[in-house]
Amino acid sequence: MDSNVIFSGAFSALWFSAIAPATVSMLSSGIVSALFMTPFWLAGGAVAKIAVYDPFVSSKLMIGEYAWSLEKSIFRKRSTNFANNKEEGATRFLKGASVNLAVVVNNVPKYELILYYADGDDGFGKTARFGRGLDFEELEYLSSIINEHCAKFVLS
Repeated sequence: MDSNVIFSGAFSALWFSAIAPATVSMLSSGIVSALFMTPFWLAGGAVAKIAVYDPFVSSKLMIGEYAWSLEKSIFRKRSTNFANNKEEGATRFLKGASVNLAVVVNNVPKYELILYYADGDDGFGKTARFGRGLDFEELEYLSSIINEHCAKFVLS
């Protein structure tokens, strides 16, 4: 857990301690005026996700000669709460991986890996995102390893 996670958690607590009373006071004048607070709740939720959820997500990528799979888990336990808990397919449809800027928090960029693959023979391109907690250099290294595996198995 780094200082950014701690700062995001503290900021979220302060943010919601100001937003909650404002929302309650606006409810007294009607639901329509309280809807004005929706973007503030969403913004606070996005920052809270950085502190409460993201640090505990881990991913496991396996690339074999014929198949690949990417599984995400929380606290190293498989979760059914993920929208896409497990993605998999034939290795010949893997296109590679690259590092992408996911978000900038407090002027600190956070990167993630994007895995590119096709959805069957129709060639419809899809992506899977993972590795958000790692440093840029670690993600670059993983991207190069994934791309080497893709080249090895897809071209053979």
